[in-house]
Amino acid sequence: MRREKALKKSLKMQTKAAALVFVLCLLLCVCACADTRMTADEIKEVLPDLVENSFVLNEIYFGEGFPPTSEAAKAANVSGYYYVDCEFLGFYSITEIKEATEKIFTPEYAALLYQTAFDGFATDDTVVAARYIEGELGLMQSMHSTVYELPERSYDYSTLQIVKNSKGRARITVETVADGDRSTVELIVVRTTDADGAYVYRLDSPTY
Repeated sequence: MRREKALKKSLKMQTKAAALVFVLCLLLCVCACADTRMTADEIKEVLPDLVENSFVLNEIYFGEGFPPTSEAAKAANVSGYYYVDCEFLGFYSITEIKEATEKIFTPEYAALLYQTAFDGFATDDTVVAARYIEGELGLMQSMHSTVYELPERSYDYSTLQIVKNSKGRARITVETVADGDRSTVELIVVRTTDADGAYVYRLDSPTY
């Protein structure tokens, strides 16, 4: 009888130990899965395409934008807008510009770009018209938008360093060269998952 009780007690202890081991293993697996922070190598692989493809968008949103179809057409326009030479930057509509933007930037950052470029805005004493509209003959650009100087900037991706890293979002620094001067810029890279479970990467900061 005592032997039978001892055997039952031993089996219970073994069962509890096995259950404890299972729970510990499960917790380790959950922790491992939860730590999905981006690595520097991962960012180095996707960042060049994002940055290089952002340059034309910088020109559209902040730089000179598109030239007019002709100087005569620009001079003759009295509405404050001129029809643009779409072939110059390879975009033929606002929709195309937005589609390209959303392949590079997060929805949140894209929304900021759209406000000035396509919506316009007003303050207490100022009304800022949209930079781009679409007329009967195609895409038009305002002649009164603020134009920023955008130096040609090259990125040295080998210098990439992660400053802050959390699940799906990393703040990084990269050394760049513009007009012969070397400087360090800070970027934010965001990683999400698409409907097929594949990773999608976007920038949540400017690159100019």
